[in-house]
Amino acid sequence: MLEWFFKKRDDSHKWNALHSTLKASFSNIKKEIAQIHNRVDIVHNKHNHHSDKLQDVLHRLEKIEVVLFTQVTQQAHHIYNTKTMSISSPKEIPNQDYDLTDMQQAFLQALASLQKETPTSGLA
Repeated sequence: MLEWFFKKRDDSHKWNALHSTLKASFSNIKKEIAQIHNRVDIVHNKHNHHSDKLQDVLHRLEKIEVVLFTQVTQQAHHIYNTKTMSISSPKEIPNQDYDLTDMQQAFLQALASLQKETPTSGLA
């Protein structure tokens, strides 16, 4: 009479269905994580590439700045050496002879005023 209570039920088809569903779900999750990982790698590589290019550009810019500063300094020394006796104030630096920009003219005026403050020592 109590056989039906102690009888083992056949629920294997329910467990098999649950197992196959979980297996498919975790397989999909694994694929999605792999796709995300690949995308992160691509973005990371692009970031590194852009960072390297930026460092190259900054390095080239520093070289250009050094060259320009050297040229402006040489030009300033040349102008100062050729015009130092005829200039009574820093504002009298002639612009028409050398085709100077406003920035170069301001730089030369600053150099001339520094030289007038310490006429015995040269500017380095």
